[in-house]
Amino acid sequence: MPFFSQETNGFLQRLADNNNRDWFDSNKADYRLFIQQPADDFAMTMTAALEAETGRIFAAKIFRIYRDVRFSKDKRPYNCHVRIAFTAERGASAPGYFFSLEPDHLMLGAGVFGYASGELDNFRRRIDGAKGSELQKILDKLSGIGMRLSDPELKRTPPPYPADHQRAALLRHKGLTAWIDSVDAQAAYGPDGFDTCLAEFKKLQPLFDWMSISVAPR
Repeated sequence: MPFFSQETNGFLQRLADNNNRDWFDSNKADYRLFIQQPADDFAMTMTAALEAETGRIFAAKIFRIYRDVRFSKDKRPYNCHVRIAFTAERGASAPGYFFSLEPDHLMLGAGVFGYASGELDNFRRRIDGAKGSELQKILDKLSGIGMRLSDPELKRTPPPYPADHQRAALLRHKGLTAWIDSVDAQAAYGPDGFDTCLAEFKKLQPLFDWMSISVAPR
């Protein structure tokens, strides 16, 4: 079943070239047809598929096309992408899967953008312990197939962990996400697009599963 199409890509590209309210208002019917409805259908179907794969309940969030320009020098009113987060419904720092479709670019990911303070402590304790080596193996495997890991937010290893800790780089993270940038955006379109994205999400499931445990109480 097709969701996104070449018309989706075409609309995003035209929006990038005409990022103003007059153009958008004149093309709102195309927005609903090629962006809004496919995104709604994709989110609903992917939510069910991820629940079947992981045994967890997910909530999908489709990010608004309208940009918040109040505190930005960039006053263009619209986002020229489709972004959807599929988050496991458990706590403020629950892990999720992420979908981002831009003109001629597709990015898929999984993980947690940022832990709440108590869950961050638990995340670091697991990195410090035996589960940390398990996480490192997962990340090494993902890196080996071309996936990109988010950069650590801290410059120094947080206390009480020593600066020369064997997993110091992981301890400097406040969250952790892995990203797939290598899938051709064309793969997201047409009848096979959904299956392609789901197959890539499955590659990220070991990280999702590890991080699902990290938000549980100690």
